[in-house]
Amino acid sequence: MISEIKGADIDKLREISKELSSDDTLIFLIGSGQKISLFASAGAKAIKADFNCSELIKRACSVLNGKGGGSASLAQGVAENRDKIKEALKSMEQFVRG
Repeated sequence: MISEIKGADIDKLREISKELSSDDTLIFLIGSGQKISLFASAGAKAIKADFNCSELIKRACSVLNGKGGGSASLAQGVAENRDKIKEALKSMEQFVRG
């Protein structure tokens, strides 16, 4: 799942991710609340398929002029450039699809 959640902060993104997570899911969310928040999580099967949440967040942050990091299974970040949210989402979709 790759999506923008308008009005969401990092806590809301974490909550949504927790509700949707399973062993084979990869979740990447951008919250466009007061700040731009990014959150990614991956289940065990997604990690075995070489998905890395820290890499996803770093790629998105490079598009959105932000910073972040984490582990293969969980990562988060903050960013500044609202005008590039759609571009970041598209970039993540392309990266995930290979």
